[in-house]
Amino acid sequence: MEFLRNSKSSVTLASLLILLFLAPMISPVISASGETSARASPNFTVVSLTLDGAGSVQDGTETFVENNTHVARIVVGNSGSATGSVIVTLVHRGSPTAGESIVGSVSINSLAAATTASPVAIAWTASPGDLQTLFARVSPAASSSDSNPADNERRLDFNVSSPPFLKGTLLEHSIPQPTGGSPITRIENAMQTFNATVINEGVRNISAVFELSFVEVANPANVLTFWSGELILNPGSLHVPAVSSNLSTTFNSGLMSGVWTLTASMTYNGTGAWTETIQTQQMDIEFSDYIAELSTPADRTTEPGLTTSLTFIVTNNGLASDRFDISISSVLGWEDSTGLVATTIIGPGVSDTISVPVTVPASAARSEVDTITLVLTSQNDPDPTPYTLSTSARVMAGELYQATISLPSSSTLVTPGDTVNFSASITNTGNIPGTFSLSAGLSVDAKNWSISLSTNNTPIINETDDLNFEVHVTVPPIQMPLDLSEFNRAGDVLNLWVQAVPTNGGLPAISSCPLEVRPVIVVDPGLNGQHIQLGTDNVTAAQLGTGVDIPMPLEVQVRHNLDGALPNTVDATLVADNISFTPLNSGGFSESTRWNATASPGTFTGLDLGDVGVASLGIQGPRGDYPLAGTVTISVTATPTLNGPAIPNVLVSPVTREMTIGVPTVQGAEILDVGPFDVPLGVEESLLLAFANTGNDLTSYRLSILDDLPDGWKTSVNTTTAESNIIADLPADVADFTPSGNVGNAHITDFTLKVTTDPFAPAYTIQPVNVKIEDRDTGLLIAVETVNIRVGPYINASLSPTNHTVPINASQMETPLTRIYVTNTGNAPATYSIWLDDSQAGDVQFTLETPNQILIAPGFEDSIKVRMSADADADSDSFYKATVWVSTDTGVNLSAVIIANVSEQRSLDIDAPSQMGVLPGQEQVVN
Repeated sequence: MEFLRNSKSSVTLASLLILLFLAPMISPVISASGETSARASPNFTVVSLTLDGAGSVQDGTETFVENNTHVARIVVGNSGSATGSVIVTLVHRGSPTAGESIVGSVSINSLAAATTASPVAIAWTASPGDLQTLFARVSPAASSSDSNPADNERRLDFNVSSPPFLKGTLLEHSIPQPTGGSPITRIENAMQTFNATVINEGVRNISAVFELSFVEVANPANVLTFWSGELILNPGSLHVPAVSSNLSTTFNSGLMSGVWTLTASMTYNGTGAWTETIQTQQMDIEFSDYIAELSTPADRTTEPGLTTSLTFIVTNNGLASDRFDISISSVLGWEDSTGLVATTIIGPGVSDTISVPVTVPASAARSEVDTITLVLTSQNDPDPTPYTLSTSARVMAGELYQATISLPSSSTLVTPGDTVNFSASITNTGNIPGTFSLSAGLSVDAKNWSISLSTNNTPIINETDDLNFEVHVTVPPIQMPLDLSEFNRAGDVLNLWVQAVPTNGGLPAISSCPLEVRPVIVVDPGLNGQHIQLGTDNVTAAQLGTGVDIPMPLEVQVRHNLDGALPNTVDATLVADNISFTPLNSGGFSESTRWNATASPGTFTGLDLGDVGVASLGIQGPRGDYPLAGTVTISVTATPTLNGPAIPNVLVSPVTREMTIGVPTVQGAEILDVGPFDVPLGVEESLLLAFANTGNDLTSYRLSILDDLPDGWKTSVNTTTAESNIIADLPADVADFTPSGNVGNAHITDFTLKVTTDPFAPAYTIQPVNVKIEDRDTGLLIAVETVNIRVGPYINASLSPTNHTVPINASQMETPLTRIYVTNTGNAPATYSIWLDDSQAGDVQFTLETPNQILIAPGFEDSIKVRMSADADADSDSFYKATVWVSTDTGVNLSAVIIANVSEQRSLDIDAPSQMGVLPGQEQVVN
């Protein structure tokens, strides 16, 4: 034994040395594994704690609970990232200084991540006392953890009052109120019903009665009181609030006439002789067959000097026809009541109109208001003082919008082919700040002139303030021969006008000034505003490397607008001196550097009037990438030099002509990463995908999913919001081009693809999801991008039935067989482990007749057979239970309960002698 002991010690020492050597290599693996598993853990929270089963209510900031047995309803959630098991505990504290006592606990097995469990119910009996508290707490089971214990409790503070908290509340009533124009409520002589809606806001049943008490004003001793029937109002609970009820009180107002004072009240009665009467309304009511309503027209604003009409509507709501005398008055006297003496006879349910003209004086100050009052007096009301209706409407003097325009007083010289700019101003001469729309034109129909303003709409201009703006006048270039309809000969004079129209109404203002055409000699480079529109094939070819090449012929010619012939000759230089770019939508700040233009030859000498010099304009655009959609403008300038003697007062001027190239939109789009992406089975998964504009223009896209998915799949796309499928105003890749190339990712954005797989889709299936990309505004199909989705494995099951009772007869030695059906509700084959918990079986034997493990394909079911037999001592008053448990190594843990119901057996044995002798007349006792 000593040898063995020493050998064992040697082996132990050697093992320890080996472990110390291997520890540095093993520990990183363990640590890394530990860190990976720690990233997923449950986080249990108490979502809500409410009471049900008895009266409970929140009144303001306090909660009151009935002295009775309640059911605490606790909802638990798992906001973590892993499935776990949790224990729910209800704890009671009788006062702030009292100790805590556990009311009960319930376990919840396998609460999945990001889900909420079904409510847990724990019974609890309340005892009188204020400042009590119930705590609902959760704690992880021994096999689970909780990543955030700070949110594991929810408390409910309450009072159990003695006597109990009782309260009734009136929500609304239907007692009529005074109608338009009448200072008092008038009701016809007929059967009337007033309703009241009430609710029990206490913790026990109460009754309610709706009372109407009428006191005749002319005879206060005459009092009539009417009641509704008594109505029992049930309390609610914190979980299920109380429901409102309606009370109706009916009375015959045909027995009443004249004015009565109504006092309406609600009387509540409850436990312990509790009673409360609340007055809900006190008002005067007049009972009569003559009732009318007068509507009031809307107040209005009218421009000074104009007339508006106020239309009043009177409606007969009574039981008898009536006619009304009309009386009209006003504060400032703007109204005209001529001919308005009385209404027509108005029958019951009929309306009549009264139109009152109101003229605002032209001299009325801004915001001056006149109040017009209409009084109607009943002609048919039999009362000594007939009832009247009265109402008022207001008319206010409106704003005056007006302006003047100031232009140059002397003639402005203009040059054919050029643009002249000069200043003008607008002054607000009205009585209110305002804005104005501006326009301009010529006094004659001059062809090819262009008149524009620096702004066509002014900002707000205050009274007496002015605003300067520019007028731009472009004169058509000289043609050979001159076109007289263009009015560009030397000495032609035209009038230019500018008009201002108030935006908010008012009369327009107009002003004019003269323009005079000056004499000029020019060399025209031969461009006349030509526009070349590229096709989409040209743009696509440029992207593929062909580029945009455009040679254009030019005709250089000497021109003038003088009356006589020109004896001089002219030299000229020709330069393509400017390239500019205007995007169709956005970007392109350096787009002009991607284009090139050259005019050749660059010089001409000795040109006479009418001579034509042949030249060319060569244009090249981007190559190897899209040109940005928009307009390229190329300018060519011809500068003349006059040979020979100078000509007085004649301008020898350079001429710049432009031509434009239109680049059309070519749309394109691409989803940059199309998967495949792994998603869990049957659970909505959100995939954030990058989306790029691969076209040449700012584009707004509409995304949708093609309807070609198998049944059971659900998909949607979301862009800026949860409901939107629009990507708005995404720039093109070439929009941010710089001389060093395309930079930035402004053409890329993200969108969310939400996918829920078919709950029965096989594991590892790859399903293509086709995303249709359309133009938002035109609906034009741009592309269809395919995103691949890979279905993840999912292991689950369901049991049926989960709780059932099986009858068994102990005296007849019955051995009934029952079955629990297991259905594989996952998407992969699964092996299920089965065991039987018969700890509460008692005198009934439960036997599992199914293997301890069964393999079930997805979508299929198998049965678990359980045989039962009762001992002779089993009785019908005892409880016999067994639980079948089904689990997997992935965390599925389900149970089904079987209850054995032992049949009742009754028997009675009588033991008596088979015969006995008796004597006549004697009493004999038989035992």
